[in-house]
Amino acid sequence: MKTIESLINPDKKVYVKMNSADDCKRFFSLAEKEGFLFSDGAKPTEKHSSDLIAVLPDKTLCYVGAYGRIATQSGAENIIVYDCEKLLKEMMPKVRAEIKTEKEKLKSQNETAQG
Repeated sequence: MKTIESLINPDKKVYVKMNSADDCKRFFSLAEKEGFLFSDGAKPTEKHSSDLIAVLPDKTLCYVGAYGRIATQSGAENIIVYDCEKLLKEMMPKVRAEIKTEKEKLKSQNETAQG
């Protein structure tokens, strides 16, 4: 099962193409849970969505400027562009399991507090 960290390849430039603002927000949320930050130190969920995000080897996310956008279209061997929607579908079973675990913890804590 993929994680965002597993996308990192120190020999290649890694980009994630977003299909919607909602996909970007989901991606940012998952990235934050894995310990990613933006280059300015901000948490991903504090940032605005974008249609293209760079994933750096040091677990940093970056917005992509004109040169990066041109590079993603070049077909160069040292560039990988992932489709966010496909990644999210691969990651969702893990996310659902984490949500279920969190709900179970909360339920147990509530029962303990009440009883």
